[in-house]
Amino acid sequence: MSFLAVIFDVDGVLVDSEYIFLSSIRHFLAANGLSASFAELSAFLGRPEAEITRIVRETYHLAERFSLEEVRHGIYDEYAEVMESGRVPAMPQLKEFLAFLKERGVLSAVATSGTMQHYEQIRRGISLAHDFDVIVTYEEGLRGKPAPDIFLKTAEQLAEKGVRKEEMAVIEDSPNGIKAAKAAGLFVFGYKGSKIHQDTSGADLEIRDFQEIINYMEGKGRK
Repeated sequence: MSFLAVIFDVDGVLVDSEYIFLSSIRHFLAANGLSASFAELSAFLGRPEAEITRIVRETYHLAERFSLEEVRHGIYDEYAEVMESGRVPAMPQLKEFLAFLKERGVLSAVATSGTMQHYEQIRRGISLAHDFDVIVTYEEGLRGKPAPDIFLKTAEQLAEKGVRKEEMAVIEDSPNGIKAAKAAGLFVFGYKGSKIHQDTSGADLEIRDFQEIINYMEGKGRK
């Protein structure tokens, strides 16, 4: 099946950042005498920064010790430092896949619960020169995933460029992101290329890498 637009999540799709992010949360908790598993923390993935900060503060009973801003710094500062270091590469085959889309005139979009600042941080960190046709972030005043708002806004902007919703596909790696995309009425690839293995069974098709999407779009893959 061919698509005229492909919509990318950022964390866990453009870059394998979620392992680093969850490690940052674990280090903050450990420094304060608390522990949490990757599996436990992965339930937070795909949500906006402010919501994750609030959930961590409430879940681990930190309200009496730290303000929201202190918790945010505690869980994000280490992560930001690593992501800006340039030591974290783009996902395997990402740049080749983006070139494949561009060569065929397929539009590309970003739809993220992160901020524009976070997206630019990732873009710089992985030296991504690709210009996406549409970028929608949490700063747009929309509800974060798993609400469908971000994908609905992205689909609306792609529609203005002549693409119908049934001609769009989303690449997501988190249950929250997949729920958001499906609620927006979009076809979803459940991407499983990250070190953090999440439940992507809600997607239309689970894939391990971008080559599988190329195969699917060229009619060589699974239907």
